[in-house]
Amino acid sequence: MSFIIGNHLINVRGCILCCFCETRVSFIEHYLPNAQDLVYGGYFNKVFHVVVPNNVNYRRVVDGNTLANVYCINCRILLGWELIAVAQPSQYYVVGRFFMRLKQIMYLSGVTLHDSLFGGANEQAPNEQDGGAIDQVGGVNEQNHDEDGRASMKQWKM
Repeated sequence: MSFIIGNHLINVRGCILCCFCETRVSFIEHYLPNAQDLVYGGYFNKVFHVVVPNNVNYRRVVDGNTLANVYCINCRILLGWELIAVAQPSQYYVVGRFFMRLKQIMYLSGVTLHDSLFGGANEQAPNEQDGGAIDQVGGVNEQNHDEDGRASMKQWKM
């Protein structure tokens, strides 16, 4: 089974990879997009080839939810967080679920999950500027001189 996101045909059985070392970290079928948090990340039911340190130094509490850092097993980059304790369970906030940063993971095609949803750098409109380097405002780089040829001095009040 396949579906289309933007201009990309995605296979449901396809893998999600770490953007930095291309280690497989999940399957697309485990991805649960949540419109509320989509800009920052997405929820996954299962991930693999990751490290979740069992140390309180790698945990934090956000809005009453306890999160543990999730790192790629190969390159050790921070990919997201695992929900360790949830203050108010909901459809998305479930203990044991993973909240992954969409800019840090990609499809097999090399497109990050973030770029597939919001458009990547290649899909942006060109940066159009009025004028070029030659059209600078005259006198910007010139120094101001007094009539006697010395540079003007600024007086500071104390």
